[in-house]
Amino acid sequence: MYRCMERRTFLAAALSLAAPLPAFAQDELAALSRYINDISTAGGRFTQTNFDGTISTGKYWINRPGLMRFQYDPPNGATIIADGLWLGVVDPVPGTDIQRYPLSMTPLKLLLDERVRLRRDEMVESVERRDGHLVVTARDPDRPEIGTIALVFREEPLELLQWITLDAGGRATVVVLDSMERGEDYSRALFSIEQAEFNRDR
Repeated sequence: MYRCMERRTFLAAALSLAAPLPAFAQDELAALSRYINDISTAGGRFTQTNFDGTISTGKYWINRPGLMRFQYDPPNGATIIADGLWLGVVDPVPGTDIQRYPLSMTPLKLLLDERVRLRRDEMVESVERRDGHLVVTARDPDRPEIGTIALVFREEPLELLQWITLDAGGRATVVVLDSMERGEDYSRALFSIEQAEFNRDR
């Protein structure tokens, strides 16, 4: 089963050099864009492998466009929230300052955009088929300095399984979606950085 497969294969794809897109790519990219744009809400469990080899688990919630929350299990305990404008990192230690980064300056922008257009010129650097999966490596052509994101999909049935982000220094973070439930209603407060900070410190 894919979720138990070696992640190294897909990481290698994300690190590969850009090459001319294969003939099948344009139709596939249109289908993948429709799939992402059709996701309104999604949530479930995730496993994250960090660039230093450490592994974290937790729950995630996505409310497109712009909203995402990752709640890490102990001992990590951190919360990462995209509120549509900022990406905030809430440390579990009370009173710790919140780290904020413009969402537009992170690779997750490509997944959370209101309209994902993978066929846009120069956005997609490579498309590869690997053992029944599609690996799409993309970089925002307007902001190449924010890094790269590789999206891994199962082809049949089409499903987003994981993504790999590469920062400007080439450090990779792999997020595997262990489960995905779509169509749930989520409170807007779930994606409030300020609310997460208040709940932590009260």
